[in-house]
Amino acid sequence: MTARSTPLYQQLRQLLVNKIESNEWEPGHKLPTEMELCDEFRVSRHTVRQALEFLQSQGLIERFQGRGTFVGRPKLANDLMM
Repeated sequence: MTARSTPLYQQLRQLLVNKIESNEWEPGHKLPTEMELCDEFRVSRHTVRQALEFLQSQGLIERFQGRGTFVGRPKLANDLMM
C-alpha cells in the first residue's frame, strides 16, 4: 500500500472496489478471509474490517457468519409507483 496521506483502510477499500467493478470478482464470488487479506496486503485485521464494513454498508459485499464474505448480487429496483 502506498499513498501515505490516504488512510490504509480507504486504500484497501478502493483496491477491493476495483476488483468488484472490473468483474475480477463477480457477484457471488467468495472473498479471501480477513486473515488472508491481512497477509496479502500487509495490513492489520482492524484495517481489513474497516474496509469490509464500508463495502458491506454500500451493498457491494454480503457477509455470512460461518460461511464467509461474498460479492453482492445486484439489487433490482422496482418502480411500482409509476
